[in-house]
Amino acid sequence: MKRSLFVAVFFLLGFSAFAQPKLHPIGWSSNAHNEARTASTIPFLDTLKLPFIHDFSVLYFPIDTIISVPSSQPISITTLRLHGLKSTDTVYVSGVKSPNSSRVNGTKYVKVLSEYTFELYEEATLTTPTTKLADPDTVSYARIRKKGATLSNIPDTLSFYNNDGGAMISPGFAENPISYYTVTFDGLNSLGVPYNTSNPLAVGYTDNLLSQPINLKNNKLADSIYMSFFVEAGGFGEAPNLNDFLYLSFLDSNNVWNEVWSLEGSSVPQTDSFIVFMEGITDSIYFHDAFQFKFESYGRQSGSYDIWNLNYLYIAAHRSIKPVSPVFPLPPLPKLPIGIDHRDYSIAGGDQSILNTYTAMPYDAFFSNQPFFLKDSLYFDVVNQSNDSYGRAYNYTLIDNFGTILYNTPTVTLIPSTILRERNFSSAIPQNSISNINNAPLFINQIYSINDLNTPDFADTNKAIFNPYDFMFNNVLTCGTTLYDYYAYDDNGPEYAFGSTNPGSKVAVEYKAELAGTLTDIDIAFVESNGGNLNGLSIYLMVWDAKRKNELRSQIIAVKYNGAHGFTRYHLDVPLPFATSDTFSIGYQQNFTTLLTLGYDRNNNTSDKIHFTQNGTWKVYGNEPGILTGSLMIHPVFSKGEILTGVEDKPVAHKKQLELYPNPAVDYVHIVSQEELQYKVYSLYGQEIESGILSAEKNTNSIAVQHYVAGMYIIICTDRYNNTYTARFIKE
Repeated sequence: MKRSLFVAVFFLLGFSAFAQPKLHPIGWSSNAHNEARTASTIPFLDTLKLPFIHDFSVLYFPIDTIISVPSSQPISITTLRLHGLKSTDTVYVSGVKSPNSSRVNGTKYVKVLSEYTFELYEEATLTTPTTKLADPDTVSYARIRKKGATLSNIPDTLSFYNNDGGAMISPGFAENPISYYTVTFDGLNSLGVPYNTSNPLAVGYTDNLLSQPINLKNNKLADSIYMSFFVEAGGFGEAPNLNDFLYLSFLDSNNVWNEVWSLEGSSVPQTDSFIVFMEGITDSIYFHDAFQFKFESYGRQSGSYDIWNLNYLYIAAHRSIKPVSPVFPLPPLPKLPIGIDHRDYSIAGGDQSILNTYTAMPYDAFFSNQPFFLKDSLYFDVVNQSNDSYGRAYNYTLIDNFGTILYNTPTVTLIPSTILRERNFSSAIPQNSISNINNAPLFINQIYSINDLNTPDFADTNKAIFNPYDFMFNNVLTCGTTLYDYYAYDDNGPEYAFGSTNPGSKVAVEYKAELAGTLTDIDIAFVESNGGNLNGLSIYLMVWDAKRKNELRSQIIAVKYNGAHGFTRYHLDVPLPFATSDTFSIGYQQNFTTLLTLGYDRNNNTSDKIHFTQNGTWKVYGNEPGILTGSLMIHPVFSKGEILTGVEDKPVAHKKQLELYPNPAVDYVHIVSQEELQYKVYSLYGQEIESGILSAEKNTNSIAVQHYVAGMYIIICTDRYNNTYTARFIKE
């Protein structure tokens, strides 16, 4: 958190002393945090039990053990977290290795025995049990997830007391995580709004993550219960500084919260690595039936200025701690400072796209030269917290949105048991391995996985202390590549807001048409920062030639926010054809001093493609000293009207043509509409002339324009689904 005099003046002046665009913390993100979690179907039922583990990859259930039963009995699953299922819910089982695996794997129906245990059946009547052989060695592990479950960026209410504490689950802010998904304390509340919108320098408590009650009533000091967790200060976000804190508190039997651990931002000089901490639950005052823990951040309340990332919570008995002092720079992976503990291999990341230059591109452009655009190999990031002698194997699979397996690693590739963290596990992708027999857009799922050769991931095998636990739930990561109608350099997830306050400033992103086509639309992810809400304000949408010497298109559009991860699709009034290999730039010009910001993705670096004007001269953003590299979230669209089916497309508000007459107009403009629309009329200079509602009760609405000054105007209408309609008219 920057609170020097210089920074305070810098903020209050609105950055007007600088001509070039700057990166700003995201100040608002609409309802980006307020998504419904679908990993469970019923609310919290009971207090949690030990061991408790959460790495925030909520699609899969951490499994305690699979009970070995005769073939006439169903498989029984005991989970380490509340499963949140109800009887007849469907789950998908994968990864079971047995001679009868075709029967065990696939879609199954659930019969709930308790909050932690359920059985598997073949149909919803729960009459035919899913069985396996009685020999327990024939099944290495099972990976089970609720069918249809999706990830969300709000905490799972089965493990955490509420999901409105402001902390969000995200893969974007963390660098070098232990497991792919992390909890980010970003200084925005659960609606994506700063805690203080009136005072930009306000300081106080911000986000929190509060657990459900954990029943420790029957525990004692001799159980040696410890909680381990990994923390990173900053990551891809802005790092916390002096007087910024992350706190951990425990709730005692007197219903009093006690701060037991804290970390100050200034004490963490390295912002790209996680540090492991352990805190003992070793006071008898915590041995009651409603123990809870709470993480809470303290810092700037006016936006995403102080970022903490929390990863991989694990609470268990019979653990011991060894004194440890972090040494900077940190090693590739700090080992858990423990004696008796668990073994776990996890996937912490991987290539998000199969493409070389882009993260997405039009499908016909890709198939025009697949070997050129396809990466030679894909990597994924493996973390070993075990220091054990058991080997692992890895593989990856490519599956399209039609369910076709395009490629599967043909051979078993070993991961050395001595590895701590490795980012170079990769394998070549065969050229022309991706087919497009439907001649349609594709979405390619990349599935990275780790397979056990001898034994599943589990806790220490000393059964005199506790039984083995299956930690295989974090051994799979699924990413995706879109082959649709647009080019993209970013991953659709902003960590910063990019923009300026300079009237007349231009921002452009350079692209190349890899195949001849017509530029029809431009997708832009406007995000709110501390400059205020500019929704509906007019700017110029622009297209330039290769050197940005000539404007190929310029038209007025209205700024529209669709949340932190939402794009708005703006249709070009006159589409623009390009030949193969033509280079062009797309962007905008603003004519006001209020801060206008776009999403900026720190996970992909194409800052050399970002250009801006300074005193009328084009400059390369990537050449500016001291910048944080990344990609600007603006995409050129070469649409032919195709629809990408089988996946949920990124949110865009499609702009359509508005039918109006007469044009030119003298006294009235008549608009044809069969639904209620909100409208705004702008001059060509971006000035809003008037606004109102077009009624759905009559097909034609009229707007009086006799008092308008002669000239050209643009009208933008918005329907209840946030689709926008636009047209120009001339007032004589």
